[in-house]
Amino acid sequence: MARLILSLLILLIGVNIGKSQLTLKASDIVQNVGEEVIIDIEAVKGVDSIAAMQYAMSWDTAILEFVEVVSLWLPPLDDNDISANFGFYNLDKGILPFVWAEPNSDNMSIPDHTVLMQLKFKVIGSGNSSFDFISTSFLQIGFFKQSGDTVAVILNPGSVSTPVSVSTIPEVSTLSISPNPTSEDITISFSYTDPIDLDWSVYNMNGQELHTGFLPKGFKTQTIKIDRDIFPEKGVYLFSARSAQGVLTRKLILQ
Repeated sequence: MARLILSLLILLIGVNIGKSQLTLKASDIVQNVGEEVIIDIEAVKGVDSIAAMQYAMSWDTAILEFVEVVSLWLPPLDDNDISANFGFYNLDKGILPFVWAEPNSDNMSIPDHTVLMQLKFKVIGSGNSSFDFISTSFLQIGFFKQSGDTVAVILNPGSVSTPVSVSTIPEVSTLSISPNPTSEDITISFSYTDPIDLDWSVYNMNGQELHTGFLPKGFKTQTIKIDRDIFPEKGVYLFSARSAQGVLTRKLILQ
């Protein structure tokens, strides 16, 4: 079972003591059709004195199907039902609202590396679905302190995608990518049964070419070093190698 950790960065306004910034981490995941994913929303860097939060989450219903709320670290609105904090009336549109308020008079402190909630989905279609945090006509994104101060929110959606259909180049016996997923530079290694010329490119998921190169024949093994800095942001990218004999495509996951 795979996990998708969604990303967003929350900056608290008007806080001069204690932890003044809440960071929620995200990463992208590749999962096969018919399998389930658990989406973790994790406070990598915790925060002091937060009183309430509300937002809606959205996804592509042609690719993801909501299954259940697995866990909720925050005190639920109903002690006997963690799902009471969620609105399930727009699941067919790929929208899941969430509302939480600190039940006591004191503000809530969230420790570092706390998984705030876990949501389970089933992958029902091929492709790529962002998992975003949105405002809707019935629910606006908001994080609040007990004093009434609002919290500014910067959102970076995660995604769930299915494996790319991969063709072959007969002369390439192995293609390895390390590390993958990664937040560092990437090494891609080829081994050949017969040396051949190879063109290669890196694309984003919209098909925009970010970087390209050429490997001349003459060696049984070859290595490409791809600088982390060519990727404009975290997410899923495509590496494609081409020869006169075929094409090889692999996903690169940048965290």
